[in-house]
Amino acid sequence: MKEDKTSGTKKISTEFSISRDKVSTVHDIWLPDSLDTLSDTTEVLKMLHGADVGDVVNLHIGGVGGDVELGLRIIRAIYQCAGRVNNIIEAPVYSMHSVIAVNGFNFQLNPEAFFNFHSMTYLAVGKKHEVKECVKFTDAWAESLNRKLLSHILTAEELAAINRGKELYLSAQQMKPRFKKLIEKRNKKGKKE
Repeated sequence: MKEDKTSGTKKISTEFSISRDKVSTVHDIWLPDSLDTLSDTTEVLKMLHGADVGDVVNLHIGGVGGDVELGLRIIRAIYQCAGRVNNIIEAPVYSMHSVIAVNGFNFQLNPEAFFNFHSMTYLAVGKKHEVKECVKFTDAWAESLNRKLLSHILTAEELAAINRGKELYLSAQQMKPRFKKLIEKRNKKGKKE
């Protein structure tokens, strides 16, 4: 954390957020601690879908994860947002919160945060053959989803370990160079900042 010399207070580092855009409106919205129902995320989705070009949406993230389908809706809304979204990782993030936190264009990282990545949790109910088919399909789908949503920030070895059932924990200090490399790579390609 950086110390503000005038007030003596500590601030969350914003070194990953660089923009030359004119800002119209700044919106701050907090992702719920747990993504359990659509009503938990309605305000987040409305804000992301309703932002205009030139707006800034500060998405404050810290929590235990939750429903994969809700997480996918939020990630899609981040990438489709007309404004500039800043993923502000304020606290430890687990599971789907980690996946949301690493998908975006701008990142602010609290040095005390950490990330937990793991394979998807799901429930299969039915006749024996139905459960087998569901597990087979869902395993392949989850591995594909992990590659799509995490390969830009995790190594191939880390992804393989997660898909085998390993819990992966990375500190803010371990993630910081990964975010920096990601942003540098995107800036070279001329992508949205």
